[in-house]
Amino acid sequence: GGGPPPLLHFFVAHQPFSTADDTLQVVVSTNGGATWSGPLYDKRTLGTPSLATVAAAPGEYSPAATADWRHETVSLNTYAGLSNISIAFLARSGFGDNCFIDNVSIVTPTDYGTSPVNTPGGAVPMSGITFDFTGSGGPFGGTLHSARFSGAVPTTAAVPFAPNDPTTGATAPDGSRFTPNVVSGDRWWTVTYSHDAIPPRNTYSVSIDVQTLPGVTNASKLYIVKRADQSASWVALTTSISVGVLSTTAGGLSGFSDFGVASTVARSRSKRLCARCA
Repeated sequence: GGGPPPLLHFFVAHQPFSTADDTLQVVVSTNGGATWSGPLYDKRTLGTPSLATVAAAPGEYSPAATADWRHETVSLNTYAGLSNISIAFLARSGFGDNCFIDNVSIVTPTDYGTSPVNTPGGAVPMSGITFDFTGSGGPFGGTLHSARFSGAVPTTAAVPFAPNDPTTGATAPDGSRFTPNVVSGDRWWTVTYSHDAIPPRNTYSVSIDVQTLPGVTNASKLYIVKRADQSASWVALTTSISVGVLSTTAGGLSGFSDFGVASTVARSRSKRLCARCA
């Protein structure tokens, strides 16, 4: 029907071992597993981009930190509208180290776009959000995937918002510091980069246009926020504003996943995002 495609999201963590070349693929079947498609996702340890998410090291690997994981996006556009498909992860050992998969989900976003990232500079996967890559970090030549959602912002985090220190924490555009407690449900994004491989990863800043964001009474009290996944806390980022566009510090970010616009709820019956007046 021409709308955004269903997307497969998952997280992967893999540590290389010596010159071993392990492989991970995603394949699809429409006939109960009698036959399978060619790989929709295909990464190997020694490939570009690499399957690896951490540097090589001796000993059996187990992910120990959030930064060990890479968020991946696979478009299922070819299979949109089918009522019964099977999705498989196909792993081939090259006698390397362990590979882990977690947080597998299939979602249909409000909007979806991609952008190639071949050189430093701006990447615009869709209207309203821009990423500015620096010249340092991981490899270029990949694809930036951006899925925009609207409606209730899901979370399973015990602490949905990380405390923002009132003295040393991230600043809002007007220079104030506070802990936001609501993310706009009118637009939030899940963003992944296919070449976000072994550290050091690409560094970047992000800009979000809020000129048409409903419910905003004071844009100078808005933060851009980021979280690793739905089980993690939203973290306020130092944010500036120019002509209705919020921006984070140049080159200050690495790693990808969820982004949103946040502030505090106005003391009213409205559940829409309202920048605080205090």
